[in-house]
Amino acid sequence: NMTRSMSINARNAVPKIIDTSAIIDGRILDIIECGFIDGEILIPQGVINELQVVADANDSVKREKGQRGLDILNSLYDTNHPTRIIHPTKTHSDIDAKLIKLAQHYRAHIITTDFNLNKVCHVQGIQALNVNDLSEAIKPSVHQGDRFSLLLTKMGKESGQAVGY
Repeated sequence: NMTRSMSINARNAVPKIIDTSAIIDGRILDIIECGFIDGEILIPQGVINELQVVADANDSVKREKGQRGLDILNSLYDTNHPTRIIHPTKTHSDIDAKLIKLAQHYRAHIITTDFNLNKVCHVQGIQALNVNDLSEAIKPSVHQGDRFSLLLTKMGKESGQAVGY
């Protein structure tokens, strides 16, 4: 049974703690579903609390991000990947400090999109897996002589220029 063997392998690998930024970003769900993440997924209670606060925000953009994060978290539980909620051993006011302590306690890596948390992890000797770094690493490379399609969407500032993707 492939699902069972994946679960056993996930439990034997280094656990991964996912921070709020990586959940709200959303790409982590696809990365997990594709099988690129091994190890049990650990969701700190503080991250869930932070998502709830953001989802209840008065600002509509923040509220939407928080709600999207909670939806992604719920979808994560629907995957076959071993996932559980963890609680901090000691209380710290700073969520990043809690994540660092939890990573040390569980001997886990931290999955994030937060540049500063990434730097703090490096200083603390904790492996940070930055979703933005992964995205950059797997972007298709373009070389001289390659042909590709480009959709021009508006005029540029100067003659002969345009904006496109």
